[in-house]
Parts: sequence; C-alpha cells; structure tokens
Amino acid sequence: MTTTDCEGKDPHRFDTAPTKIITSNNAGADLLARLGAGQQVAGVGWARGLDALAPDVRDKLTSAQRLSDGNIDKEKLLSSGAQVFLATFASMDMMGTPEPTTAEFQAANLTKVFIKSSACAKFLSGPRTDLNQVYSDISDLAALTGHRRTGDEMVASMKKTIESARGKIRSGSRTPTVFHFDVAASMDTLTTPGNRQIANAIYTLAGTTPLGGRIDGAFGKFTYEELVAADPDWITIAVRRTGDDTSVRTAQDAAITSLEADPRTRGLTAVREKRYIRTTSEDMTLAGPANAEQVAAIVDSVSTSR
Repeated sequence: MTTTDCEGKDPHRFDTAPTKIITSNNAGADLLARLGAGQQVAGVGWARGLDALAPDVRDKLTSAQRLSDGNIDKEKLLSSGAQVFLATFASMDMMGTPEPTTAEFQAANLTKVFIKSSACAKFLSGPRTDLNQVYSDISDLAALTGHRRTGDEMVASMKKTIESARGKIRSGSRTPTVFHFDVAASMDTLTTPGNRQIANAIYTLAGTTPLGGRIDGAFGKFTYEELVAADPDWITIAVRRTGDDTSVRTAQDAAITSLEADPRTRGLTAVREKRYIRTTSEDMTLAGPANAEQVAAIVDSVSTSR
C-alpha cells in the first residue's frame, strides 16, 4: 500500500499494516474503528469528541489514549512511537499549533497520511458532486490497516443507500434550495460549506441546491443580505457532536430558537415554515458511512417541497 500527499506527491510504501496510528481528531478514529482497525489506534487529538461516538465504536477504541483536547502537541506526537499520523485536515498550523516538519516526521519514523476528502478539498479543480473521494479514502484506509474486505463492504453499503434514496427523487421535480447553517460559527458572520466540501456532494446527490455551492472552496462567508435575498426553502441546522444525541438535539433547538428570534432571519421562508434539517457538522463534512445516511435523510426531509 502506497500513500501520497494531497498533490499525489511524497509517496510512502507500507509493506505491513501499521500497529500504532495517531489520529488528528475523533473522526479518523471513528472511521478506523468502523473498519475494524480500532485496536490500531494508539492516540487521538481533539479527544473530547470521543465521548460523542456511538458506544459500540468507543468499545473498539480501548487502546486509544486521549492525547489532547485540541491539536496534539508536536513533541508528544513525535515521541508517540506511532508509525502513522492520520490527518483529517491539511495542517495543524491551521488550528494554531506548529506542525512537525517533513524532516521531523522522518526522524520519528512517522508518516503523515491524509484523509483526502477533507484534508485536500482545496486542491479539487471544480465542485464536488459525488462521494468518490470519500469511497477512495475508505478503501485506502482499509487497505492500509489490513481490513480491505470491510472497506469494500462499507463502500458498497453506502452506494446502495444513496441509490435507494435517489430513486425517490421524481424525474423533473423541483430542486429545493438549502442553506447549511454552521451553528458553531459566529452569528455575526455566517460560515457555510463551499462547493469543494463533502457537504456539497451530499446536497447534490440528495437533489437539492446548496447556497454554499456558489463558494469556490471548502468553506466560505455568507452575509445576511445574501441569505435573505436567496430565501432558501430549507435550513440545515448543523452542530458539533460533543455529546450524546440529547445534547445534540438541545444544541439544535437552541440554534432554531435563535433563528426564529433574530430579526435578520425570522422572516425567511424556511424559518416561518419551520423547514429545518437537523444534522451534525461531522456527518456532513468528514468521510464516513454517515455521508450516505445524510443523503437519504435529506431526500426524505425535503420531499414535501419538491
């Protein structure tokens, strides 16, 4: 198995499956656990999110140490003894933590492996309209960790879910517009996934038009004036998964209350008619089986407005 960086460069060949993997956050750990490689996860960054994972997934990560509540300290990462650092995003520098240099990674015998569908979004030449790169990530990680068959089964299941969901979309039916409201962002400036993001593919496959599709990038800013002018049919309430389902629901309820009270948004059609799609940011922007489940959920949610 050979891995490369976001540009297909810096190849590294693995002749055997790594026994110790550090993941930059819980999303990577979640995916590895679902592939059957949970015991190969030695440590996790942004580890508070581990408590929000499904119990059966957490049970597969008993060997994983909680290395940090944010980005992993560079020295702690380099001295971990791991063979692989699985990166969900392109660089730790983006989050304010110095990242090891290429030479430092090499000296520690540590290889950085990218989940390309999220880490390499900015390198896409055009809008993301399918989940092919997500499928590739799953297949590559399955091959890397020695769980190729599980990866194949996961991808096949995702494709079947999407095919079934898309079969419910009537040919020639209206395409509802959706605004993806990132609840964790400031209410002063709206941030939404752009057309290079996994979310754009999910919305497209679900037969909807995301307002963020006009943004060339993984994420971008949206003004309230633009939101009011677009007046979307639906608003997605996307919260960070930091606890159980009850805490997620509570956070979504609070966001909806804010939208309905804010004079800038309470007149929107989606708000007046309470057309909300409830989800989490992780399910919409990070690779995994939940991407396909979200396609199906959105198809069902917006069926009344086609």
